[in-house]
Order: sequence, then C-alpha cells, then structure tokens
Amino acid sequence: MGRFRESWMTIIARSHGFTRRALPLALAVLCPPAIATAAPAQLPDRLIQCSLGRVLNFDPRKQQTMPDLVYEGRHRFALFLPAVPVRTAPPPDAIEKAEPVNPRTRIIVDPDNIAAQATTRFNRVVDYWPERVELAGAVQGTMVNAIVIAPIDAASGTAQIFMTHADELTHWDVAHIYQGTCTILKDASARKTINQLNIPHSRKTR
Repeated sequence: MGRFRESWMTIIARSHGFTRRALPLALAVLCPPAIATAAPAQLPDRLIQCSLGRVLNFDPRKQQTMPDLVYEGRHRFALFLPAVPVRTAPPPDAIEKAEPVNPRTRIIVDPDNIAAQATTRFNRVVDYWPERVELAGAVQGTMVNAIVIAPIDAASGTAQIFMTHADELTHWDVAHIYQGTCTILKDASARKTINQLNIPHSRKTR
C-alpha cells in the first residue's frame, strides 16, 4: 500500500496527463456544473463495455504520461449506468454521507473479478455525464473499489476508465490499478445488449 497527501484521483489524473478539472477528487466536486433553473433533463441508459490492463509501474512520485505506463493482461469489464436526471447541484463531499444510489447502477461483466467488490453495486456515484462518472463500491472493511470514467467522447461513443482500490481515499493499492478503454451503448442499444448477455437490466443483483 502507498500513502500520499493529495487525493489519489488527483495523482492519477496528473500522471495520465489530465487536469484537476477533467478528473477531480474521487466522488467530490471541484468544478460543479451551473445550477439549472428548468426541470432537469434525463440522462440515457448507458452500457459501458471496457477492456482494462493492470498498470505495473505506476509511480505517483513521477510525472508519468500514458506512454510511460506498462500494462499486464486484458480484462473484460462492463458497467450499467441507468437513466437518471441530470445533476443540478453538487454532490456531498467524499467524507459526508452518500446520496442514495440507483440500484440498477452496477457491474454486469467482470469475469476476472478485478473489481473484487463485496457486491456488484456501488455505495457512491457521481454521474456528471458526459464530463465524467465516479463510482465507489465496498470491498472489505474501509477499502473501496473506486472507478472514474473520463474523459468521455459521447460523439464517438468511447471513454477511458481508471480503477483502483483505496482505503479511506488516502491509501491505495499500487498492485491494483487498472486502466483501459471503453465503448458506450445508450438506451435501446444498451438494453438489447444486456438482454443478449442474459443480464436483466432492472432486477436487483447481489
């Protein structure tokens, strides 16, 4: 395990060439969107299908870029993000009580169990689509599996994903850092693919 004073998400963001605005503190908001005055719009159902590799040489002491990283393995991983209203207010701080999470938000494909969560669901979700999505699910004790989907290119239907285990957002497991690329399906296409996978998109999961 490693320890650092900065947010682990800030360090990961910097090491991969992202700014604090593009990939801020895990499940906290540094740059919230403007407050809407009209009724909030609705985000679509989204199926995020990814291929991740484990990062072997991540070093927060160095100014690493994507080409500097060495990966091991290729792991299939998919998340379902259900239709929810567009966020119009900042979420609670990461140390505050989490907002209720839509129970349909979950991991649906993880054959190698790289998330290693206690359940397929998440305890915290900050859905700022199409800027970024941040999720955290319990692993064991105070350890959480933290995921950031960013940047997202909604036009091309692609995104990047980062995942790591963190303890109280101050310690992280350097042996459990994954990075990869994803394709995005929305609404009817997302639901059709889930049905083809024989994974109900509305049933409660473990």
